[in-house]
Amino acid sequence: MKYKLAALLAVVIGVLTSGQNTLAQTTPSLNLNQNYIIAGSSKVRPGEISSRRINIAGVSLESKMPEVIKLLGKPKQQKVAKGFPAIDGDFVDLFYPGLQVRLVTSKPGKLQTGIVYEVISTSSKHTTIDGICVGDTIDKVIQKYGTPEENVVEGKKYISYWRKPYGTGGLIFEVKNNVVKQISFRFDPF
Repeated sequence: MKYKLAALLAVVIGVLTSGQNTLAQTTPSLNLNQNYIIAGSSKVRPGEISSRRINIAGVSLESKMPEVIKLLGKPKQQKVAKGFPAIDGDFVDLFYPGLQVRLVTSKPGKLQTGIVYEVISTSSKHTTIDGICVGDTIDKVIQKYGTPEENVVEGKKYISYWRKPYGTGGLIFEVKNNVVKQISFRFDPF
């Protein structure tokens, strides 16, 4: 089941970033080939964090939809998009002030089966598990998480931290003038 879910999420992310106007496009794919873990190595590479630290507003990767609703309450808006042939489920976006939670379901119409694979925060009200929020300085982020992976995509600067095993999900900070403008995380196996 875990491998089927990983494959499902890989296809979902590939499709979502293939030209549709989605939030997946606002958090660009970063170059994961700069740093990597050698099998058996315990050395921490720049931009690497543990899975438990990939969390915004109490929501983490692979949280279930009922957990999200219990934690954040009823969303201000909810959008459901039907899956496509390679995916046997639906896409669900839950919108809260300054926060979007994106889930994928395992079966069409079974919204309660949705699991989180992306969260985007544009509000200082939503912090990471380590207390970082929009409006904090890049220095504070680095003090909490260590040396990041840094990228500039379409003129925007991003610093990121990827979970072990490297590249299966990440915490991404969009930064402008050394201040965090957006925080996101997503499952990204590529």
